[in-house]
Formats: sequence, structure tokens, C-alpha cells
Amino acid sequence: MLAAVRPDNLEDLVAARVSRQDVFERNNPPRTWFVIDENVLLRPPGWAGVLASAGLSAA
Repeated sequence: MLAAVRPDNLEDLVAARVSRQDVFERNNPPRTWFVIDENVLLRPPGWAGVLASAGLSAA
């Protein structure tokens, strides 16, 4: 569980997330564009420490 998520604020966090999602479900939602570098697509997910803890190799 994330450190910022505590039982006393979980409902508030969920309500905030739902209200943000409503922006994209309204009649005229905003257009979103994402520009990413090609290397981001080619880079393996995670980093060596994450891969090692999962029993995988970065090589």
C-alpha cells in the first residue's frame, strides 16, 4: 500500500480520482497529446534492482 494511502483518507482519494476521470467522459472531453522519445519505447521496463527482485536479468 502506498505511504500516502491510509484507511482514513482512502475514500477521499478514490472520490478525487473519479472526479478527475469525469473530465474525460463528458460530452466535449479535452484532447490529449503525448510526445515521447522513441528510446522510451525501446527501453526495458523497470531498472536492474526491480528486475533482480523479480528474479529477472537486465541483460
